[in-house]
Amino acid sequence: MDAKGDLVSARVISIRQPWAALILAGKKRIELRTWKQSLRGPVLLHAGKIPVKNPNAWALITPEIEPLTQLRGGIIGAMNIVGIRQYTHPDEFLADQKYHGCGPGDWNPKGYHGYLLQDAMQIPFESLLGQLFFFRVNREREKLPWPDCW
Repeated sequence: MDAKGDLVSARVISIRQPWAALILAGKKRIELRTWKQSLRGPVLLHAGKIPVKNPNAWALITPEIEPLTQLRGGIIGAMNIVGIRQYTHPDEFLADQKYHGCGPGDWNPKGYHGYLLQDAMQIPFESLLGQLFFFRVNREREKLPWPDCW
């Protein structure tokens, strides 16, 4: 349920693989974005169709996680956003590397907003086009699964 009491629509964020798989595996607990959003609460996790080429991301993939990286172009999970951490300096950014997975070469001089993630869970795959930023979907029209925790 969202802040308006809406049980039908759900917020979604699209994240490219293998980052999405690492979130589901509990290996990535901070999602980095250059834009700030005040959103908190449950969000569906969409895995983008095109994977990233970032070697830092792929270096974190183990044989157990590798099958999750093949899920692309649809909803693959759910999670809660519980806060935002702002990174204005590379030292702050690198201090949390174990939580977001990015390395020194990934620093953006404009900084980052780190969305703090908890309770990530895999749900049955449902093909869906992704979008930039957070977006909403009508779960009944899209026939999306609904995690029991919501």
